[in-house]
Amino acid sequence: MKYININNFLPKNENGNTKNEILKWVGIFLIMLFLSAIIYFNNKNALKDIKEKRLYTVGIISGFSKSRSMEFINYIYSYNGKSFEGKAPRDINVFAIGDRALVVYNPNTNIKFLLPYFIDDSIKELYNGWSKPPMSNVTDSDVIKYLEENY
Repeated sequence: MKYININNFLPKNENGNTKNEILKWVGIFLIMLFLSAIIYFNNKNALKDIKEKRLYTVGIISGFSKSRSMEFINYIYSYNGKSFEGKAPRDINVFAIGDRALVVYNPNTNIKFLLPYFIDDSIKELYNGWSKPPMSNVTDSDVIKYLEENY
C-alpha cells in the first residue's frame, strides 16, 4: 500500500517550510477570532447600558466617511445644550445629509445608536431628550427589538 505525503498538497513558502506557514495562518485566525469576540461583547455591554437607561434625541446627518474597511454615517446630536458627534456603520443606508433621525443614548455613558427612523421637521427637539420615541409609529419596544436584532 502506498502512502500519500500530505506535505505535497500544502503550500510551500520560500524555504519550503509548511509548518511555519500553517502556524502563521492559525495565528491570524486566532487574532481575528479574538477581535470578533471583543467587538461582540462590547456591543452586548453597550446594549445592556442602553436598556438600563435611555433617552432619545434628534440626530442630524452631517456627512459620510470611510475607513479602510467600513463606511460610516456621521451625525450630530445634542443633550443638555451640548452638541456631540457620532458615527454609525453605513449599513443604515437610508439617509442623506441634513436628514433628521432618531438617536437613542445613555446620558451617563458615551453609548449611543443612530436608528433608521426619520423624525419629521414638525417635531421639536427637547432640551433633555425624550424618555420615549417622539413619533407615533415607533415605540420604545420597537427600538429595543431593532437594537437586539442588529447589535
